[in-house]
Amino acid sequence: PYSSGTTGLFKCIELTNANIVSSVHHNTVPEFKMTAPTDAMNQDMYPAILPISHISGTLPMFCNMSWGCKAITFSKVTTQLFLKALQNTSFTHCYLVPSLIQMLASQPCIKPEHLARMRSIQVGGAPLDVRHVQTLTEKLNGKMCIYQVYGLSEGTGGTHFQTPHIPGGVKIGSCGLSGPNTEFRIQNADGEMLGSNESGTIYLRGLQIFKGYLNDAEATQSTLDSEGWLNTGDVGHYDEDGHLFVTSRLKELIKVKGFQVAPAEIEAILRSHPDVSDALVVGIPHQRFGEVPKAFIVTKSPSSVNLKNIEEFVASKVARHKHLLGGIVVTENIPRTALGKLLRRKGTE
Repeated sequence: PYSSGTTGLFKCIELTNANIVSSVHHNTVPEFKMTAPTDAMNQDMYPAILPISHISGTLPMFCNMSWGCKAITFSKVTTQLFLKALQNTSFTHCYLVPSLIQMLASQPCIKPEHLARMRSIQVGGAPLDVRHVQTLTEKLNGKMCIYQVYGLSEGTGGTHFQTPHIPGGVKIGSCGLSGPNTEFRIQNADGEMLGSNESGTIYLRGLQIFKGYLNDAEATQSTLDSEGWLNTGDVGHYDEDGHLFVTSRLKELIKVKGFQVAPAEIEAILRSHPDVSDALVVGIPHQRFGEVPKAFIVTKSPSSVNLKNIEEFVASKVARHKHLLGGIVVTENIPRTALGKLLRRKGTE
């Protein structure tokens, strides 16, 4: 598969047979398995809508084949085709990205009866907006079956899983516990290991960690150390129960007057404004402060939007160094990958 390319060029990731087998094994452990046994009377079914050029589309196919589940594939994935499939097919589980959760939550054509058999919706790839989870849960008649997972292509898919069966249960904002045979730790910039509720870079080690980047030894050595620890480039922390919370990408952090600002925090606030439907925040150079946040937004009513009001709305909810001193730009759409991840590099070009 290929990396997502959200902060730089796409890289080809070398995975071994052992990597794939290890990741498939994660999903057979009772605490993490989200499907039912297949027999003559019952067969689980899921929509294979995520691209197989990415691990989030590839690995579910292997897992579901090993369970005897039926995969419904699409010759071309569009919003309308997916919505039609949901209306006409009784899916039992699916794997989505946050942008698809937002779409399902906002589409009036999707009714509770279309999701009646849905036992689990696993979501990964980007931060998940709690408001969209709440709205979609209401469509599921209050049945909580939306679970966030954490992983990356270099880790052969998911490494942390949120399910109702794990110790501590489902925690809002958490990606759950690490899978079998998976080690993780949090380190600061000096390489020191941090404890619970201390934020730093997430490192992973296990049988599912990739072999390297194809024909790119330099990138491999900067990501994978001699002891097998993978620097994910993600920032997060774990709580007293070992549940992982992911904050942002290390490369995406905006450095304002020595402070580190996570753009995802400001984006979530912008999306909570009644006039904003989507947002992207990047750092731009500033003579005095080094960098400052700049926002690109999609508005619900472009002709009547008040940018000053939106700036003040954000300022009322964050510390001064997180204010949008780079300004706000109204745009028709926010650049995203096929998986719905924000393409921040497009905002700085």
